[in-house]
Amino acid sequence: MLNYSKPVIIIPAWNEEDNIGRTIDLIKATGLDVHIIVVNDGSTDKTSEVVKSKEVELIDLPRNYGKAGAFFAGIRNVLPRLPISVAILDADLLDVPKESLKELIELPQKDTLSRNPKMYVPKHYLESTGICPLAFIGIRSFSIPFLYLVMRSRIKSWAKGYSLELFLDYFYEYNRAFVEREYIENVPFKGLEEFRRGTPQVDVRDKKQFDETGYFVNKRKKLEDKLKRQRVYRNLRV
Repeated sequence: MLNYSKPVIIIPAWNEEDNIGRTIDLIKATGLDVHIIVVNDGSTDKTSEVVKSKEVELIDLPRNYGKAGAFFAGIRNVLPRLPISVAILDADLLDVPKESLKELIELPQKDTLSRNPKMYVPKHYLESTGICPLAFIGIRSFSIPFLYLVMRSRIKSWAKGYSLELFLDYFYEYNRAFVEREYIENVPFKGLEEFRRGTPQVDVRDKKQFDETGYFVNKRKKLEDKLKRQRVYRNLRV
C-alpha cells in the first residue's frame, strides 16, 4: 500500500492581502493536521508578504493566470507528495468551522485508498437563499485518483480563471460512468465577497433560467463540444 502524506488545502489568492491572513488563521485555529499551500496568482499587493508571515507554504506565480491556473499549479506541486486528500478553499473566508473542515478533508480519504475518483461539493451552497449554481461553488475536496484524471485530461487548459468550477462540473458530467460527485451536508463556509454581494439569484434546478442569464453559456457549449469529441477519459487508469 502507498504511504500517503497529510491532507492538503490549496488556497488560490490574487490581491488578497486584507483577507488571506485571516483565512489562514481560521484554518490553523481548527487544530487539524493539514498542510496549507497558498498559490499567489501574480498579486500586485502584499499577499505574498502576508502569507510568508504566517509560515505556510507559498507558491508565487510570475503573473496572473486566473483561479484555474493557480489551482492547477498547486495540484502539480502536491501530487508527487501523495497527499491523502486535497481541498480547495477561497482566500476570503469569514468562518471555518472545525467539524465542517474535518468532514471536507476526510471524506475523500476513503476514496483515495479505494482508488475511487470522487469530488465533494458543499450542499449548503445549493440550499442557501437564492440557490447557487454549481459553477459558483469554489470550495471543494477531491480524492487523488480524481485529480490524476483531471490533470491528465486534454482539455484542462480550456479552464481559464473562474471557469474552473464549470470545467470540474462538466468533467464530472461527461465522465460520470467512472467518476463520482457527492454533496456534503453541513459545510457552511462563506466568503467575504459572496457575503457582500449576496448569493446569485439563479436556481440551478431550472436549466432554462440558468441559460437565460448568459453566464458561461458560450463557454459551456465549447466545453461540451470538446468533451464529446474527446472521450479518451474512459480508457484512463489511475
